[in-house]
Amino acid sequence: MQATNPNLSILCTLTGMFVLGISDNLIVLVSDTSSLWLFHFARSAVAAPLIVALTLIGMGTIRAQRPFWVLARSFFTATALLIYFGCLAVLPIGVVVAGLFTAPIFVLVFSVLFRGEAVGAFRWIAVGLGFAGALMVVWPQNGNLTWLSVLPILAGVFYAIGAIGTRAWCEGESVLTLTLSYFAILGLYGAVGLAALTLLPIEAAPGAEGWMQRGFVTPDLTMIWVTVAQARLHRGGGLADPRISAGGGLLRGDQ
Repeated sequence: MQATNPNLSILCTLTGMFVLGISDNLIVLVSDTSSLWLFHFARSAVAAPLIVALTLIGMGTIRAQRPFWVLARSFFTATALLIYFGCLAVLPIGVVVAGLFTAPIFVLVFSVLFRGEAVGAFRWIAVGLGFAGALMVVWPQNGNLTWLSVLPILAGVFYAIGAIGTRAWCEGESVLTLTLSYFAILGLYGAVGLAALTLLPIEAAPGAEGWMQRGFVTPDLTMIWVTVAQARLHRGGGLADPRISAGGGLLRGDQ
């Protein structure tokens, strides 16, 4: 196994978070009139040809070495982002992001519980403070914690499993392989949602509250450019190179 490069991992993470901070705010431009399911289906339909085109110019491969584990990892990551994008329209973006970003906490906890990693007291204290901070952000002002408030943290749990899977199950896989499988599963989620809402239509609430209830909606110009921007900018593949993969070095330093 190759040595990890924590400094490069941190740089990639910070750069990625900067890009995502911009791209995720685009959802508010389409959530009032469009559909979560159409968004995921359309975004995957835009992203997949771009990924294949990259393979044709020699940028990587989409052939998986361990297809089952690639799909398993992508299932958890895609499910996390399905929940995340659904919540963006009905909860403050700060609350949703705080919930998703509990993922590093769960990476640490799951690595100790299920992978036998050794972690020192300093990191356990950091985990406790981080989780307390996340609860302070997602806790409603009226004090009533509902299932909707917990959903972003559930997304963080799924994203953490996907991050662990990137390293534990998919080391050596191409970034393009992981990205394509991620978009394939999100596209499948979108197609199933569109089909279900076509066969069993429900009356969608007006505005952003109907984001998850709408089926097919004729895309307008804003929906088109937001979908294309999201397909090009958003997360999904993870860092498959073991030298910079997610979590590489997370557990080192105070063992």
